Amino acid sequence: FGPDALLRSVAVLPDYQGQHIARHLVEQLRRQAQAQGVSTLYLITTTADRYFARLGFDRAGRADVPAAIA
Repeated sequence: FGPDALLRSVAVLPDYQGQHIARHLVEQLRRQAQAQGVSTLYLITTTADRYFARLGFDRAGRADVPAAIA
């Protein structure tokens, strides 16, 4: 969506959780998005908001994001 992108999902099998795999996946996705000209990366979550806040994501309502993302 131009300078905006939507991170759809990140999932790690239970046997591999707690090994920072999701953190590494998100960091890699952020680098790839930035290399492609993305300046703002959004995600929609109802269950992992605290986790993504620890990764530096800010909470925003649907009314606060570009229409293509909402």
